Amino acid sequence: QKATILIKSSDWEQAAEIAQRVLTKNPSNMEALMLTILYLQVRECRPSVTDSNLNDLVKAIEAHEPRNAELCYRVARTVARLSGNNTTALQKTHALVEKAHKLEP
Repeated sequence: QKATILIKSSDWEQAAEIAQRVLTKNPSNMEALMLTILYLQVRECRPSVTDSNLNDLVKAIEAHEPRNAELCYRVARTVARLSGNNTTALQKTHALVEKAHKLEP
């Protein structure tokens, strides 16, 4: 929550540091993974690292929220909007949308 507040106040670097600390304690923390992905896409434009974190986020969703269609859709929508021409990220977000559609047609 603190990282989200820092992002809203435009302190992306400190928010990213907090998210990384959370991920060292809990590598499947979905909120920290999402914040890290947003930071990497918006501030650093590092698609290869974003792809790795997106893999981790998809695994965390499958482990902790496998029936949450809304979460799949929200994550896919957010990441896809920021992905530009990153085909790997777009493929992963497409798979999340398909999963959401199967859960709630």
